[in-house]
Amino acid sequence: MRIRESHIRKIHYSTALGAIGLVALHISVRFSTGHFASSLSYEFVVANYQTLSYAILLELIL
Repeated sequence: MRIRESHIRKIHYSTALGAIGLVALHISVRFSTGHFASSLSYEFVVANYQTLSYAILLELIL
């Protein structure tokens, strides 16, 4: 099976746009939930992974 270069390019661009969108969503959630400095504490980071929807978002970004 041979994939055309234009198809590969479309896949590449769509995944890049998806990643940018997920990072933008992550940043907007981070700034809308409160003080940014407190969101960097260990307890807050661990609590992020206890929220299923936010944990899925973080894993998709990775």
